[in-house]
Parts: sequence; structure tokens; C-alpha cells
Amino acid sequence: GSPAPPRYVPNVLMSAVGSVNTSAATDGSGFYSLSGMGAGAYTVTPTKTGGATPLTVSGLDSACIAQYVVGIAGCMFPTNTAAQLTVADVSGTGGITSFDAALIARFTASLPGSGSAGTWRFVSTSTSYPNVNTNYVNQDYSALLMGDVTGNYNPASPRPAVIATGERPMRISAPETLAASGSVVSIPVTVQDTTGKRILSYQFDLRYDPAVLEPAANTVDLASTLSDGMSATVNPIEPGLLKVVVFGVNDLAGAGELLKLNFNVIGDVGSASNITWEDFVLNEGGLNFETRNGRVVVRAAANDAAIKGRVLTAAGQPVSGATVTIVDTTGQTRTARSSSLGHFTFAELTVGQTYTISASAKRHTFASQTISVTGDAVNLDLIAEQ
Repeated sequence: GSPAPPRYVPNVLMSAVGSVNTSAATDGSGFYSLSGMGAGAYTVTPTKTGGATPLTVSGLDSACIAQYVVGIAGCMFPTNTAAQLTVADVSGTGGITSFDAALIARFTASLPGSGSAGTWRFVSTSTSYPNVNTNYVNQDYSALLMGDVTGNYNPASPRPAVIATGERPMRISAPETLAASGSVVSIPVTVQDTTGKRILSYQFDLRYDPAVLEPAANTVDLASTLSDGMSATVNPIEPGLLKVVVFGVNDLAGAGELLKLNFNVIGDVGSASNITWEDFVLNEGGLNFETRNGRVVVRAAANDAAIKGRVLTAAGQPVSGATVTIVDTTGQTRTARSSSLGHFTFAELTVGQTYTISASAKRHTFASQTISVTGDAVNLDLIAEQ
């Protein structure tokens, strides 16, 4: 892996059990020293918790396992190592299957039920000493981080550096979208050319306003996108936060839609939610890219309608600045001003309701008109009388 071994593992608890129990933790360089033992036999056992992150046990590890299972040359096939075979078996079944890839993706997405992914094992589980009556040096252990098939564990730097290529960063973007209240909005996430970048996986956290949006049943849609054929693991448990891991056996290629995100629109008309990327990672880092946030603005519900049209003279010329008034059957009144080209719009009208529309302007008179709204929009021109 990278950085190249040996990589020293800090905060490993070394427990010595004997007549006088003692313990010590490894330092930042992996060193430990045990002392203060009593007479007789001792057993020393290393244990460690923590230190695994979604970057060290990642979607790329899942991709490596998937390639191994189907026999595609990659980080495990055909030149796997004993350590890789051990850390890949997070299901504990004694073999390596696509189930192991799925469990690692669940760990990366912070979902429960991820097998042993993210835990530590040691090649020597313990060492016994018949009598500690002299110094023992070079009592070393090899630590294995379960699920870290690529071997990129690096305690010195939790985030990989971006490689400076001199090229513009590849852009990953979400758009600003209008969505009807009560509908399901599909947000297309686009990416610039991925060809030749050897991207097998990506993962991200996405922030949104839970008062405006909620994840739909099919939150992540990969069909007919660049990610078609890949696997997606989604964690929507925390309101306002979506965690997604996507991996596959073949490199991404081309530009266009990377994936689609589907949300139920639950906010009031006029409300909005930012779509904010956090911790977006391609593979396990080192690629030059940038993200652009998106936004969803809630418009009137799909069963609402509108009346729109133009205010015109008898000769068909537009009348700007005219006051257009609409009154429903309950007497509620709304007004609007015609634009420089005579246009006006009344949105958020109720289907089936009847409205009376009139206009007033200097040097022109208009007859009132009564309209029943039966569709999404009614086009109506208000023409001045002779």
C-alpha cells in the first residue's frame, strides 16, 4: 500500500498478565516498553480499537474485493498477499465473496452490521514468557486492519494529499433545481471527463435541509449514468445527512451524469435547501477535483395551476405597467404588474377554482373575464376595448 511499509501503529495496548499485571501503549512510532513484572510466567497480548476511517477502509477496498471475486486484474487479483486475503475476509467465513465487499461499504457509510471491518487483528495474538528475569528486546507484532485491502492506513495523515498535475481540477456539480411541493425531485450530479483516471469508487457525505427534503425510497439512482453497473450503499439515517459509497469493478469513463439523487419534497412553497458536499473522495484520494454545491427551490405543488398571458392594446401592442387583478369566488384578491412586453402571471392557483380577472391602465379600458382553472396553466390575453 501507500505509504510504503513499515507503518507504525500507535495506541496499541500491550497487556502483560502474570504475578503483577502491567500494561503500556505504543507511541507514535509504534514502540512500547513493559516493566515492573513480578516472578513467574507472563503472557503479553496486543489489542487496539479505533484508528480506522472511511478513507482507510473505503469503497476502493470493496472494489478490489469485487474485482478479485470476478477475476479482474486489480489490487488483489492475481497477485494477492496473505495479509490482503486475511483483511478482506470481514465476514469471517474463511473465503472472500461479494458479501465482504458489501460489509466494507457498510462500514464506510457508517451503517451497523459491517462484520469485522475497521477492527484490528494481530499476526501473533499473544506471546508467552516462562519467566521474565531478563530483558527481551525486538518483541515485535504485525497489526492488520480488517477491510484495508489496499493497505493505505496512515496514522500520520488521515487525509491523502491531492496530486498537483498542472491540469484544471475535474468538476463534480449539483444544479439548482425547481421542484414541486409533494413531488419527488431527481437531482442529476454531473462530472467532467473521468477517462483514464482509474476511478473505481467514490464516496461522499451530503448535507441538506430535512425540513425541505427527505431521502426518497430509491435515494441513489445509478441507472443510465456513468456509474451504471456499480453498487451503491446509502446511509440516510441521520436527518439532514446522506452518506453514500459507490464502487465497481470497471473504471469510470467519460463525462456526464455520475449519479442521480432522489428526494421527497416536503418543504413549503418558497422554501429551499442547499445541497452541500462534504468529504467527497474519489478512490482513496490523490485525484485533482472540485465540487460545486446545488440547491432545490420548492415551487407550487403539481396540482396547483397558473393563469398567465399578456395585456395588449386593441391593435395588439403590449401594455406595460398595467395593473392586473384576480379575484376568486371567496373574494380573495391578488394583483400583478404587466412587464415591458405586457406579460403577467398568477401562480399557485387551485385547480377547479373560478377566477375573475381585470386590468387597468392609462388611456385603456378592459373588460373583466371569468376563467375556470382546469389544467396546469391557462393562457389569457387581456385586450383593450376600442
